Amino acid sequence: MGIEDRLNRLEEENAALKDRVAYLEAVGLDEFLPPKAIAIKMHCSKSTVLNYIKSGRIQATRKLGDWRIPTSQFYKEDSEAERTGAEPESMIRPQRRKTPEKEVTMKDIVFGGKG
Repeated sequence: MGIEDRLNRLEEENAALKDRVAYLEAVGLDEFLPPKAIAIKMHCSKSTVLNYIKSGRIQATRKLGDWRIPTSQFYKEDSEAERTGAEPESMIRPQRRKTPEKEVTMKDIVFGGKG
């Protein structure tokens, strides 16, 4: 076994250990938050979070009555995305509302929209 082979094997082991440490840290920081708190963190509405729970994109539990969402599922996806260089399919991306385009009026044409 050459030095290059050993170096490559050690680099692979190091990357695997980094991923494992990141995962264990994320699991250790596991919080169970209500949908409203997740909505605030994700910059979307509570109804969007509830729809994602119902569709299965977000795992949640109702052991104590109300919905509680474990935050570790979001950390795990982040570490997988970093390792593969791709974006996970189930990551929540808030959609920005499009503002309706203002109709161009004669006033805008004459005064240049400032008036």
